[in-house]
Amino acid sequence: MRTKAIIALLVVGIIFVFGYLQATRNGEGATYELTIAFPHAGGTVVGSPVMFKGKRIGSVVKLLPQRDGSIHIQVAINAHAVVSRSHIPILSITTDRRTEASWIVFEEASEKELVLLYGDDTTAIEVPYGDGEYLSFGRVEADAGYY
Repeated sequence: MRTKAIIALLVVGIIFVFGYLQATRNGEGATYELTIAFPHAGGTVVGSPVMFKGKRIGSVVKLLPQRDGSIHIQVAINAHAVVSRSHIPILSITTDRRTEASWIVFEEASEKELVLLYGDDTTAIEVPYGDGEYLSFGRVEADAGYY
């Protein structure tokens, strides 16, 4: 009887460890949150992906409509994903006749965009975003079918 209990505990422990490793490998687990301002949501929903360098690093967790018609989108990003300020958030929207999809992607900013955001402070662009930050400069890129 005691042997069966020990084996059961070992099996449960192995399942727990395996599940934890899978979750952290898939980008789940510890996260940090950013709130990003965009002119509109463009079909974004809770769960829409956040991408960086071709990989999913997080997802949309909350949509906060503003009185002026704009929206603040709160995202949770995998704590292992380090995104520097040289990358800016872009709400990417694609549509066809039947569906609309959107996601947020962090892309390398142009030199002009960086100067507008940080002026001559070139050291600021290498600092990663951190938990709880508000980014007022989200941009929307939509295919021709959106508007």
